[in-house]
Order: sequence, then C-alpha cells, then structure tokens
Amino acid sequence: MAGFLYKGIVLEQFKEPALSRDLREFFNADTISAQMERDPVDDPQALTPQQIISIARDAHIVDERDGQLLADKLEPFLLKRSHMLVCDAIDDEPYISSQLNPLLKNQKLAAIGLQLLQKVVNTENAFFAVYKNLTDLDVKIPKEIGGFQVKRVRGGYPAEYQASKIFSGESGALVVGAGALLYLARAVLFNKPQTTAFVTVAGNCIGNPTNLEVSIGMTVNQVLERCGLIEDPSRVIIGGSMTGISVIDTEHTLVTATTRAILAFKEDVKVQNFSCIGCSRCVHVCPQGLNPFFLYRSVKLNRYFAFREFDAHMCIGCGTCSYICPAKLDLSETIMYGAEHFRRMAGSMRAMQVQQTKKEKEEMDAYLAQFMEERTLRRQAREEKRAARLAAAAQKAEQAAQKAAQDTEQAALQSLETAENIQEEAAVQELPQEISQELQTQETVQELPSNISQELSQQASLPSQDKAEQLAEPRLQQIDEELPQKLEELIEKAEEVVVSPTENETEDAEKSSLLGTVTEEVLEVEALTEPSCEEEPASQISSPKKKSLFKGWRRNSDSQSLSEGEEHK
Repeated sequence: MAGFLYKGIVLEQFKEPALSRDLREFFNADTISAQMERDPVDDPQALTPQQIISIARDAHIVDERDGQLLADKLEPFLLKRSHMLVCDAIDDEPYISSQLNPLLKNQKLAAIGLQLLQKVVNTENAFFAVYKNLTDLDVKIPKEIGGFQVKRVRGGYPAEYQASKIFSGESGALVVGAGALLYLARAVLFNKPQTTAFVTVAGNCIGNPTNLEVSIGMTVNQVLERCGLIEDPSRVIIGGSMTGISVIDTEHTLVTATTRAILAFKEDVKVQNFSCIGCSRCVHVCPQGLNPFFLYRSVKLNRYFAFREFDAHMCIGCGTCSYICPAKLDLSETIMYGAEHFRRMAGSMRAMQVQQTKKEKEEMDAYLAQFMEERTLRRQAREEKRAARLAAAAQKAEQAAQKAAQDTEQAALQSLETAENIQEEAAVQELPQEISQELQTQETVQELPSNISQELSQQASLPSQDKAEQLAEPRLQQIDEELPQKLEELIEKAEEVVVSPTENETEDAEKSSLLGTVTEEVLEVEALTEPSCEEEPASQISSPKKKSLFKGWRRNSDSQSLSEGEEHK
C-alpha cells in the first residue's frame, strides 16, 4: 500500500483530543424509541444475502462517504463477485475523526457488520483501512479488529479519495464507510434503523472537542451548545475542514446522514486582494492533475468554453489548491461555483438546443411538406401538359389519317373514273368493228337462204328427202355453232357500252331487225328441212331450242332497251 499515493499534500491533523475521547450520544426522544417492524434475528450468520440487503433497505442505512443507500450498493454484488471488501476509516482531513473513533470504540459491532457484508459480496479478502500519517495520537490503532486485518494507508491529502478510486477501479472492490457497518450490525442485532450520524465537533472555539452520535435533524447550533463554545466563532464549517461549506445561519442548518464534522473557528477576517504569483503549487498538489489557476481565471473571465476544455468536470473539490495557495485565492470555491454554473448553463443550453432542434425540425417538416406539395403540383401540371400534347398529337394524327384516307379515296375514285373512261373509250372504239362484224354476219345470214337454195337446186335430182337433209346438215351445224356465240358476245358488249338514248334506240332497232331477219331465215330453213319420217335427225332436234333462244333473247333485248331508255330519260 505504501508509495502509491504520491499526489496531494501532507496536512497537520489536529485530531486530538476528540479522537481519544469516548463516543458520546446526543439523541432526541424519537431517536431513542425508534424500532423496525420485523422479528429480531437470533443468528446473524444464518441470514442470506437477500435478507441482509432487505434489512439494510428497511433500516435506511446511508453510506457517509458518498451518500448512497447501502442496499443499492450491495445489490449489484448479488450477480457478480467482488475481489475485495474494504471498510473505509481513512480520516485524512484535519480535525475529523468521525470514522476512526466509532470504529475503535465499537470494534465488535464493526467486525459483525464486515462479516455480514463479506457474506453478501462473497469474498475472503476483507479488511479495515485507516490513515497512517497520524502523529499526534493518544490512542493505539490495533493491527486486527475481530479477526480482520487493519491496513494503514499513507500518502498526502486526499488519500481517502485516491485509495477508494484505486480499490474500486482496479480491483472491483466494495468500499463502505465505518459508520455504515455499525448501523448495519445494529439493524440486524437490535432492529434499530439509522436515525443518527457520527459527527466530529472541534475547532478553536469549541471548549470540549469530541465525537458525537447526533440525531439526524438536529440543528448545528444545538450541537455546538452541547459541546460548549469558548467564544463566538467567526466561521462555522459543516461537512469537513477541507471540503466543507461555511454556515451562516446555524439555527436552521440541520445535521444529515452525511454530516461528518462541525467545526467552529475564530479568525481575524481581513479583506485582502492578492494576485497569482505563478508559483504553480496548486498544479503540483492537485490529485487530478488539473491546472486550478487556469480554471479559476476562466470562471472569473466568464470563459466557460475554455473552462470546459481544461477538464473542470474532473475536479473533486478537495480544496488542496486553496489551502496551498500563498496568495490565498479561493481557487477551489471558485472552481466549484464555475462547475455548478456551467452545469446549469449546459442544462439551459441543452434545453435551448432541444428547442432549437425541435423548431428546426418543425421548419424542416413544413418545408418538406410545402416542397412535396409543390412537387405534386408541378408533376400534375407536367402530366396535364403531356396529356394535352398527346391529345393534340393524336388529333393531328387522326386528321392526317382522315386526310390521307380522303386523298386515297379521291385517288381511287379518280383512278376508277380514269379506268372507266378508258374502258368506255376502248368500247366505243371497238363498237364500229363489232357492228361491222355483225353486219357481215347479217350479210352471211342473208346469203344463207340463197346458198341453201342453190345447194337444194343442185341436189334436186336426189330422189329422197334424206339427201337434202344431208346436204343442209353441215351448214346448219356451222350456223348452230357460230350464231349463238356471236349473238352472246354481241349482247355482252352491248350491255357494257354506255351510249346515248338515241344511239341505243337506233342500235336496238337495228339489232331487232337483224335478229328478226335471221330468225325468219332460220325458220324457213327449218321448214325446208323438216323431216318426213318419225325419227328426227340431230340437226332438227336443236331447232326448237334455237327458236326459243332467239325469242328469249329478243324479249330480253327489248326489255333491256326499254329499261335503259327509261333510265336515260
């Protein structure tokens, strides 16, 4: 343990005569009769860790070192094992012995309390820790208390803070104050809750310096009167000689569970204003390695951002810088005030930042909503324009298609008219040739009877009718083959040709006369060649058919000529 506490300063302790005197009681009526509502414990060693923690919670035991509930400090060790259990009785501040004196005066209770905690944290390494640099003692500190070793911790002030930091940080140890151990043993053995606090009352104004067990809630003035005042103090400090605060109204300042000392001093108050001489003593003695003067100057100049950059949050408020300062600057008090002010300012800054962030978020949400709305409107406008363009293009395409269809139709009509005109011209040009051919045919038909008569006269000498038929049969067959075909061709061409009513009537008259002549000649030929026997030759079988064909054609041609004449009219 020796040699690891190299930071800090060695202070003159002034612990006597309070340390060597007996622990006295200063209770009120409520403190004496206070009891917990539970059955007493016959065998403390039979308690389980959960039961011990429950008793500590019911007794409202508070660790005087850090102000935490003992039950809250013990609960995490139900799930994990501690490597070390330390009972802290390191009183390294001057005048204060409110941990060491109760430990020395109640060694059995302290050993029982340490055994109970040892059962909770499940470790074999448990001991008491006291301060070694005590030179003015009238009592002897034992090496063992109830079978547990008492280890001496040396080093400069603040040795208690550095030792607790090393124990808790490196070894994972549980560090508990001596007063909390005593209250735990009382709660288990006597069902008594914590209603008191161990307080050292000392100072150059105190007539009877001593350690008192004071009821929580009593005033500072009552405690000072209990110990006696030699003269009126100019300064009353509560909490600690190095870390305490000055009390102005002692009538309304109350004793709490973390009050470790009440000190009264008589000093000549002189208003002196000194400046820093740059000795750097505050830097050398600071246990946290800070630069107290830079922090002090940052607070005085309201440079809180620089104050934060110098790691002001690491200050533990031990007061060594103020104690060692030759210029008597209130370094520790000013730094603590700056840290508190910075915390308040940081809180307000965080609140302002939260409000600013909220405001910016609302503005951003409004901007995004407006942007999305405008974007939607722009998209709708683009879609409408696109739809209008597509509709216009479709309309133009439809108009172009209609125009193209009309042009195509007109071109087709023109082509059709041109073709019809060409056909009509061709038909008109071919009509004279056909008429001449028909006239030639008519002449041939007109010449037919004379030819037949000549042939008949030439064959008049034939004795029978069979010879005449044999002579007429080849010619009749030729007529039967040629005449209907020519007549049908003439009829088809006459139907296709469109002529004027006068021309049509003239042609019909000519055709009618021609057909009449041909028909009469054919009939005459048939009469001449009529068979005399019962059996008809092949040429006479087709004569009635020819007659009906000629008659039907004539009727059709007459009706057609009449209908065409009416249409032309």
